[in-house]
Amino acid sequence: MICEECGRVCKSKRHLRSVARQDNLGTHISKVHGDELSVAAASGNEAAVRLLLDGGNGFASEDRMHHRTLLSVAAANGREAVVRMLLDNGADMESKDAKGRTPLSLAAANGRESIVKMLVENGAEIESSDAMGRTPLSLAAANGRESIVKLLVEKGANFESEDDMGRSSLVWAAENGHDAVLKFLLDNGAGVESRGGKCNRTLLSVAAANGHEPAVKLLFDFGANPELWDAKYERTLLSVAAANGHEPVVKLLLDKGADIESTDYLGKTPLCLAAMMGHELVVELLLDRGANIESRSVRYIACTPLSLAAWMGHDAIVGLLIRRGACTDSPDRDGWTALHLAACRGHEAVVRLLLDDGADLNSATGINHTPLSLAIKGGHEAVVRLLLHNGADTKLASQGKCVDWTLSLIQ
Repeated sequence: MICEECGRVCKSKRHLRSVARQDNLGTHISKVHGDELSVAAASGNEAAVRLLLDGGNGFASEDRMHHRTLLSVAAANGREAVVRMLLDNGADMESKDAKGRTPLSLAAANGRESIVKMLVENGAEIESSDAMGRTPLSLAAANGRESIVKLLVEKGANFESEDDMGRSSLVWAAENGHDAVLKFLLDNGAGVESRGGKCNRTLLSVAAANGHEPAVKLLFDFGANPELWDAKYERTLLSVAAANGHEPVVKLLLDKGADIESTDYLGKTPLCLAAMMGHELVVELLLDRGANIESRSVRYIACTPLSLAAWMGHDAIVGLLIRRGACTDSPDRDGWTALHLAACRGHEAVVRLLLDDGADLNSATGINHTPLSLAIKGGHEAVVRLLLHNGADTKLASQGKCVDWTLSLIQ
């Protein structure tokens, strides 16, 4: 590159960065922490790369942050002319950066189809793996690079190979919701019941857990089983989707006949999970589909959806459940009602909703805690005042040092 300012080959990094920005090629130059060659390669300044190489700079030059060679930098940034020039001059196609990724891996991950094709045609290793065992195909699938996935598979890439976490290209596509990539791989023989990851989860599990409705629908079209358990969370797919608040996926699973009263390893139903996690739309959908509003997490203190929502302070869901007929004073196995749980946690809005619905404000737990005594113990002054205003019996809450404070609030 001949500098217009000095009339000769300019080796000023500042000038090269300035020219690169003026090229308006969309490169994030600030992310390149190398010498002048790396900056020139990233910005696609073929003439600058050639002149700097002629001046004695080597192909093995690396940027400081990622330890990427010129070929890797150019491939990652889609600089086809620079890549071609470097290949013609014998650049190492199998050089690896700090993450163990080759130029092909970087091009595949970033969607540089023409460069992927060029590297493959020049003999780049399509099964090279990075520091986490991920191949170019895995990286392309995870990032939704459909055309590159097709190209690599046509060139013989193994879509069943797994990385160090046990994830194949198929699992990555399902987990990230790239249904076009998923369909292509399934059409080409990948198994719909394939599993992956440390917990050996199915494709349907990872797609449902992440709320990818189109991918879930696609997997159903290929015959995936909606009743399989999610191995990571030890619950059904419906419960996973409900707990994560993915209403469209919940609806799709229900339409496919998923058991609305299925329980997880703690006995929580999908309604219990949705109420506890604060997903109002999912709670409403499940109730509309006939979910038992008094279902209990039988291996988790036997709480109802109302009690779980009250414990977590989800006043909108508490209000919804009350309007739909939930029993306000239904106790768990230790005698705690929704009011006990809300008072214990200091959830004033929830306490108010429960009192307005006629909750028993003097009911005692198995160890004689009342809502008032629990609010006093937790130091929740606003809740204490609310309970006292509604007629809570102070004698039932008189426990040692709490008495004086309670009486002071009454006065």
